[in-house]
Amino acid sequence: MQGKQELERFLTETIHHSCERRKLSISLPTREYVVTLLEGIIKTDSLVTEFEWNREHMRGFEPITFKMQRAAADPKELKSVGDHCLIFVGFFYGFVQKQGDGQAKYYCETGQTAYAQYGAYQLHRNLQTQGFLFREMAKKFIDVGKIIGDIELENMDEKKLYRLLALYEATKDERYAEMLRTSGIFLEKVGLS
Repeated sequence: MQGKQELERFLTETIHHSCERRKLSISLPTREYVVTLLEGIIKTDSLVTEFEWNREHMRGFEPITFKMQRAAADPKELKSVGDHCLIFVGFFYGFVQKQGDGQAKYYCETGQTAYAQYGAYQLHRNLQTQGFLFREMAKKFIDVGKIIGDIELENMDEKKLYRLLALYEATKDERYAEMLRTSGIFLEKVGLS
């Protein structure tokens, strides 16, 4: 039980500090949802699933298109699509970005749309709290993804910092620049702006 409380406290504090550092106004229910989402993923390894593909049994990250097909038939699955996209642009941004700028944009737009539609679905069912929560998740999707990415900054050592700097130099991606600034490295001062 203490491990669960420590994880929850770490995630809550990290998200709070990230919101302050970035000067973001994100509601408490949305921050609590993100903490619960991250706890669930960390504890259950729920990103890795079993699925069928080309008549073969697979284990790994289920393609987002499979989740979207289920969401077309069942609106409750839209939440899963949004969560999947959020985790990928938050925790696995480097992986998504390596696939090309179009992939990062695709995951952001897909996640935003899924959360917006899920919020509308919840409002239609007269579940106001859930509806407004997921509408905020849609509206602030990119910022929430950055906050999730900031969790990595909590354990930033010199080796990881050099890796982040190399990623920025190779891609000139603004998200990496933001992470470097947050870690105290100002690109203008080191001649990389």
